[in-house]
Amino acid sequence: MKRIALLTVVAGALIWLYAEIYLWVLGHVSLLVLTGSNVHAAMDTGGVVLLRVMYFAIDLFVTLLVSIPFAYVIARLYGKAWLLVAVLVGGYLAAQDLFGIPVVWGLIQDHQRYLIDLTIVTARLLVVLPVLTYVAWRLTSNKRWRGP
Repeated sequence: MKRIALLTVVAGALIWLYAEIYLWVLGHVSLLVLTGSNVHAAMDTGGVVLLRVMYFAIDLFVTLLVSIPFAYVIARLYGKAWLLVAVLVGGYLAAQDLFGIPVVWGLIQDHQRYLIDLTIVTARLLVVLPVLTYVAWRLTSNKRWRGP
């Protein structure tokens, strides 16, 4: 019973920590890559499409970078319950995006593009961490290679 309570508290801490680290790293990487000169060059050469591609590439890179250590910790701590914890951790960030829909909806003109972008971001948040956790879960074992 104590173990379940402890793992529940650790899962809550992982959810909070993942969101904080993800947003912090995304902000810093975006500021480093999307400088004024880079945004100006992207707008001159490819327009908004190139800028969106750059943002999605940064977003995917940050998601992978932040998710790898969390996937390993979730796979090691939670055993067969890794899927539930991984979906909850990724779903917390996706829920924040979904709760912002009414505010953003009134501020933008192109609703179809917004829904496509939101679908891509939400799917990425709900898929990347569980897939990486599965990989980490399959890799962690007591079978050590002893050589030929």
